[in-house]
Amino acid sequence: MLRFLVLSCVVLVVAVHATEKAYCTAGQKNVEAISGDFAGYYKRPLPGNCRGAHGPIRLWKPQHKIEKPISACPREWKKFKGACYYDNRPKHGRKHFRHAEEHCNRQNAHIFMPNRKDEWDWVTQNVLTQRNENHWTGIFCAERKTRNFAEMNTNTREDMRIIGPKLQQFARMNQAVEDHDLPTVSFNMNREGGRAWNIRRGHDGDITWICEAPMG
Repeated sequence: MLRFLVLSCVVLVVAVHATEKAYCTAGQKNVEAISGDFAGYYKRPLPGNCRGAHGPIRLWKPQHKIEKPISACPREWKKFKGACYYDNRPKHGRKHFRHAEEHCNRQNAHIFMPNRKDEWDWVTQNVLTQRNENHWTGIFCAERKTRNFAEMNTNTREDMRIIGPKLQQFARMNQAVEDHDLPTVSFNMNREGGRAWNIRRGHDGDITWICEAPMG
């Protein structure tokens, strides 16, 4: 019997999302092709060299895992498909990336990481309260310096090889994300309608954020 050692593969998913791809690597289970829901979380651990370098995020990286998704949106949160969203600007102002992420974690959530254009459009139109504010995204580091979304990592550890091409429909990076010196990213709706995303050191305390809580 022939035996095949499969080190890596790219397979087409033909059911429902015929144009999407699923990836697998040696020692890793197949990645969900349909992203954006809780089933797609925590598929790709952050590389070992991905850590903050400055101030309150020095040597830190997002590691929180939601054990049990919420069943209903908390008061004042807004629902879109399989998740709930909350803009923290009115009550909590602006904070550095770690503070914002850990605040969301306590709500069974993460900093908002858009991965579909319909989600992006809905959240920026219905949840965002200040269009002229800088907002954190869930992007956190890249193993190598890059402007390619598909090569970046996120606080939710979703597979950016799947999400990246979708992000390119409505966003672009002005500069390259790095592994620790410039690992985080923000957007501002007053700059090219939110399309121009900018790198940050992560310890910046003048940026607000939206929490995204998956439902289960």
